[in-house]
This record gives sequence, C-alpha cells and structure tokens, in this order.
Amino acid sequence: MNTYRRRGLAKVIAEKALLSESLKNLNKATWYSVDKSQLDNDVFSSFVQMHADADTERFLDDSIEQSDRLLPQVWKSMVSSFLNVFMTKTSING
Repeated sequence: MNTYRRRGLAKVIAEKALLSESLKNLNKATWYSVDKSQLDNDVFSSFVQMHADADTERFLDDSIEQSDRLLPQVWKSMVSSFLNVFMTKTSING
C-alpha cells in the first residue's frame, strides 16, 4: 500500500523548478510523432505530419510561467478548497 509522505515547501519548490526546466528543454516534436508502421495503408496514405506552431509554443511558455508563480497558485488552491464546499470543481475552474 502506498503511504503519503509530507514534503517540505522548499523541496516542492525545488522539484517544481526542475520539472519546469526539463519541460522547457523537452523535444516537443515527439508529441506529434507517430509510428507509421502501426498505421493501416489507407490511413498512412492520408497521414500528414504536424508540428507545434508559434501559438502553441507561446501557450506552453505562458503556462509554464504562470505555474511558476507561487503566491497565485497558493491563493487559487485556498479559494478552490473553500468554494469546493459549495460548488463542483468544474464550476470553480470556470
């Protein structure tokens, strides 16, 4: 059985920084790659390789920057916990 272990805030922040950095350095082209040998011939003939466009890259960069902001994340978590008593999580997130 898995047990929950508390972690210190400093450790959580350090882990978050490492994860954010690894996401920035990640080869995002792999998200769009397909093993063409697994496709049927009719699908393979119509397959078009795609890639992340500038808007997608900007969205990812903005998301990483926003998730790195500690105080807004703590505030959102507290407000969400409070509102969860009255509303569903889907309604809270808008």
